[in-house]
Amino acid sequence: MISSQEFTGARVQALAITVGLFTFVSVGVAACLALVVGVFYFVVSFVLLVLQAVVEVFGSVGATWVNADPLLKVLILAAIAYGGYRLSRKQKGGVNA
Repeated sequence: MISSQEFTGARVQALAITVGLFTFVSVGVAACLALVVGVFYFVVSFVLLVLQAVVEVFGSVGATWVNADPLLKVLILAAIAYGGYRLSRKQKGGVNA
């Protein structure tokens, strides 16, 4: 016949395993959540940095355009047109892209 004392040891062991497994899973979930939050923070920081750089570039281009000589304005427009032409040739897959 099986005594109740044998069941008590098995219950304690099962409880210890359950608590250990629950702790392991909880720490793993917390680590995954921390990783997701960290990646989100870095992505948002990078996007804000890129937007700030774009604003700085356009601000400096605007200041250059306002204070530029007419000849420099023509050169800037010619460089933009040539860059657009090269970009369109590259996208079409031209031989001389």
